[in-house]
Amino acid sequence: MTARLLHVWLRDEAGAVHPLGQIAVTEPRPPGGARSGAFRYAVDYLADPVIGPVDPLHLPLRSGEFRAGDPHTGLHAVFIDSLPDAWGRAVMVRRYRLARAEQGDIDLLARLGGHGMGALAYTRTPEPPELDGDEVPPLMCLDQLLDAADRYQAQPERIDEAIRLLFAAGSSPGGARPKALVRDAGRPLLAKFPSRRDALDIVGLEAASLAVAREAGIPVPAFRVVGIGDRKVLLLERFDVTPAGGRRHMLSLKSLLDARGYYQAGYRDVIQVVARVSSAPKEDLEQLFRQIVLNACLANTDDHLKNFAMQWRDGGWRLTPAFDILPDVNDNREHVLHFGSAGHRPTPDALRDLGRLCGLGPRRVSEVMALIEDKVRSYSLCCEAYGVPEADAAFVLARMPLMRDV
Repeated sequence: MTARLLHVWLRDEAGAVHPLGQIAVTEPRPPGGARSGAFRYAVDYLADPVIGPVDPLHLPLRSGEFRAGDPHTGLHAVFIDSLPDAWGRAVMVRRYRLARAEQGDIDLLARLGGHGMGALAYTRTPEPPELDGDEVPPLMCLDQLLDAADRYQAQPERIDEAIRLLFAAGSSPGGARPKALVRDAGRPLLAKFPSRRDALDIVGLEAASLAVAREAGIPVPAFRVVGIGDRKVLLLERFDVTPAGGRRHMLSLKSLLDARGYYQAGYRDVIQVVARVSSAPKEDLEQLFRQIVLNACLANTDDHLKNFAMQWRDGGWRLTPAFDILPDVNDNREHVLHFGSAGHRPTPDALRDLGRLCGLGPRRVSEVMALIEDKVRSYSLCCEAYGVPEADAAFVLARMPLMRDV
C-alpha cells in the first residue's frame, strides 16, 4: 500500500492564497481494491480559518484526520467538486496523455493545480500553486476554440496547435458538453459551445431559459450569445470569481448531501440542507423555491444535485445563482430529483408542499407559482429573441406538461 499526498490551498475573495490542509490517499496493492484517504487541516488554517470549515457539514474545524468514506476515490466530496465532469476529464486525459493508471481523481487534482473552478487549488509539494492567468485564452480566440472543439469531438486522437489552445481552456469546467474558459478584457468568462451532434439549438434554448429565470427574479450569471459564422456560443460571467480577482469557495449539494454513485434524492433534501447551511435562509429558500418551480414548469429534468450549489460570499454560505437551466431536450420526461409524494413528475400540489417547506405562507407560494408560470409562458418569445428555430422551440414546449396544469 502506497500513500499519495496532495497539499490543498484556498484562494480567498481578495485573491490571497492560504494553505488549507493535506490529503493523503492510500493506493491498494494490487490495483483494483478499495482506496483509503484522509484530510487534515493545516495548523495555520486552524489558527486563522479564512472562511471557516471547507465543508460545514462533514469537515468541521478541528485538528486530526478526517477519514474519507468513498472507497473508489479515497477523497472527500468537497475536493471531488473541484474536478470537471465528462468533457473536462476527457480533455485533461488527452492534454497530459495520461495512462489509465494516471486517471484517478487524485491524479487529476494534481494536474488541475490552481487552474480549476472555485477557490481550491492543489500541489504535490508544499510550494504555493501557479494560478490561472495567461494560459486562459482571450475572447478573440473563440472561433478557434469552437473549431477545435468540433475537431476534438470528431478526432480526439489528433492534436495540433488549435487543440492545444482548447486544452488550455477546456480542461477545468464541469458538465458533459463542450465548453472553455476565456477572458474578455481581463474578465473571466465561461464559453458554452454547440456540438455537431446536437439535434436542437442547445445554446439558444439555454439562453432563453436563463432569460426566463432572470425575468422571474431568479439570480443568474450575466450572459450573452455571440455568433460565429452561422453558429452560436453562450458566454457567462463566472460567479466563482470576485471583482478583485479572488475566488469564492463553492460546495455542490451533491457534496453537502454526501450522495455517491446512483442516488435517490429529492427537493425536500435540498431544502433541508440549504436551511441548515445558509447564512440567510429566508432569502435563499425563496430563491430555491423559485428555481424548483421554474425547473418544474420548464421541464428541466436534468436537475441533478451538482446543478445546485452553495458558495462562501461576504462572510457566509449563500445559494449560488442558478445555472445549467435547460428544458427536456433529451425527452427524459422524469426529473432526476423527486418532488415528494408526486415522485419524479411534479404536480401543483407537490410544489405547494415544497413552498411551505421553504417557509413561505400559502399566499406567497401562490404568488411565486403564478409569477413563474407567467414568465414561462413567454418562453417561445425568448426562443425567438435568441434565434431558436420554431421546430426546436415547439419540441421543448410540448414537453412542459405542468404548464397545462398550474
